[in-house]
Amino acid sequence: MKKKISPTKSSSAVQENSFLYPALLILATLWVWWPVTSLEFVNWDDVTYLTSNSAVQNFTLSALFQEYYAGNYHPLTMLSLALEHKFAGLNPASFHRTNLFLHCLNVVLVFFLLKALSLSSIQAFILSLIFALHPLRVESVAWVAERKDVLYASFWLASALAWFTYRKTQNIIWFSLALIAFILSCLSKAMAVTLLPFLILIEWFSQKKFEFKKYVPFIPMALIALATGILALFAQGSALGLQGNYSLLERVVLVNYGFWFYPIKTLIPIPLSAFYPYPQQLPVFWYLFLALSIALIWVLYRHANQRVLLGVLLYGVVLLPVAQIVPVGQALVADRYSYLPFIGLLLLLSALLQEILRKFTLRENQLLLAMIPLTLVLAWACRDRIQVWQNSITLYQDVLLQYPSYSTGYVNYGNALRDKGDWQKAEQAYWLGVYSDPKNDLPWNNLGILASFRKQPERAVYFYSKAAELKPGFPINYYNIATVWFNQGKPAQALPAVEEALKIDPNYGEALHLRGVLLQQLQRFDESIASLLQAVQQKPKEIQILNDLGTTYFYAKKIAEAEASFQKSIALNPNNNPNAYNNLGFVLFNSGRQEEAIEMYRKAAAQGHPEAAAYLRQLGR
Repeated sequence: MKKKISPTKSSSAVQENSFLYPALLILATLWVWWPVTSLEFVNWDDVTYLTSNSAVQNFTLSALFQEYYAGNYHPLTMLSLALEHKFAGLNPASFHRTNLFLHCLNVVLVFFLLKALSLSSIQAFILSLIFALHPLRVESVAWVAERKDVLYASFWLASALAWFTYRKTQNIIWFSLALIAFILSCLSKAMAVTLLPFLILIEWFSQKKFEFKKYVPFIPMALIALATGILALFAQGSALGLQGNYSLLERVVLVNYGFWFYPIKTLIPIPLSAFYPYPQQLPVFWYLFLALSIALIWVLYRHANQRVLLGVLLYGVVLLPVAQIVPVGQALVADRYSYLPFIGLLLLLSALLQEILRKFTLRENQLLLAMIPLTLVLAWACRDRIQVWQNSITLYQDVLLQYPSYSTGYVNYGNALRDKGDWQKAEQAYWLGVYSDPKNDLPWNNLGILASFRKQPERAVYFYSKAAELKPGFPINYYNIATVWFNQGKPAQALPAVEEALKIDPNYGEALHLRGVLLQQLQRFDESIASLLQAVQQKPKEIQILNDLGTTYFYAKKIAEAEASFQKSIALNPNNNPNAYNNLGFVLFNSGRQEEAIEMYRKAAAQGHPEAAAYLRQLGR
């Protein structure tokens, strides 16, 4: 074995520069990355996490800490988005600035982490600069929904540094800080569990001989990691599953392709994409990646020095949760997956730097000067990649340029065009999605949405029906058919479609609500009440369901129940609920409680309800 990896004492010259390098790293990162502050939100997960997320926009803490979002449990990430929305609203510049500042923090923490792993300040600066400016980072920083990436990384790196300080000082305060930061990292993104094997590997490589007692402090961290892993499995349950009909050997090849993808893109970061789909047929040359992995294992076993071996292992263990050994989602690889695994690759680069210094008898200062051209190239590539994330249209134009048969990409591109008001091009994009994958229900579904916007109900029903044929177990397709008929004022035609949706998912809250309204319109009040009560169970904080329930109770001549329903609705949202105040006023007025009714009408009118204002005028109030 070579010299053990352990923290080293810095020379006085390095100590003098200990804050110069972090300052330079922050300045360089801000200069290259500032264009992200002009980016817009995109229609890929930003919608789920922020722009259409009522829990975030209403700062509903219970939902932020109890619910899963896009197959993930990361309450601290959701809380950070909710807090920012509370102070900045839906201003994309604010969210992008926060992501950028977190990235700056991470760059500095990476610098100190590399120093803790025995690298000199100059080498740590060079490698941290590569981490800061590499275009592989763009997806993690420029995408608001990837707040979880930069946030979990901040706590992950802080925990690692606190752990190294604890290892040197044995001070329980540093141990506690490491655990707290680890918990916060796990609450930001489940991938934080990779810190445990990362630290264990560092511990293993720093020991001259095995001592069990040195691993005992890892037990609390292991329990935290286990709990996080279990939560992640529950959250991602719906996203788990095989992609394509691949044999076991092909699965192994796919995993090995993913392992080599990031080192190759580190060296040659073109072309990059926001989405890398599974191949329909495995390219023959991909089997070379399996051969490369076997060769790498042999080389590491026979010849590798400690730093190379540690770098490979650290890269592998941090990448492991997203290596698609257990397939999750539709993407085989993703640029964002490399954010922290890149640290292992940086250690490999450090070994290369050492070899360059030795072979060419260079001083580190000379190496620093030689890095200037590479830094400029990375800065240009990073800025160029940032522009791809300008908005949803530019993003999906780039994806489809590389993957012209990506059906869902055409759907998202069409949605972006539709939201901009270009319905003709949106329809063309949806049809391209149909042609690219005739078995994909999403293009048909969005053709139905577009037809609804265009007031073409028959076409909308046709498109939604095609989507339902392709995915009969997907209740929203039937729900969409029902909404078309409902908006046409045809409850008898809408009811069978909504019943079909509820056969698939009896707890589908929106469908239960719609069924209740349809039954009310058909004057089947008892059935309507039963359905609306079920909807309330599924969505107890949805004020419109309570308002519709109160109206149905009134039609059924159940006045006390109607009053109670409207009161519940008002209690949930007293400051912006004019319909509930107006309806309650109507119930009270018809019950002979005129003064109470007038008070409700006044509150409804104050919140902008036109009928309430008219009632007050009629009553001379």
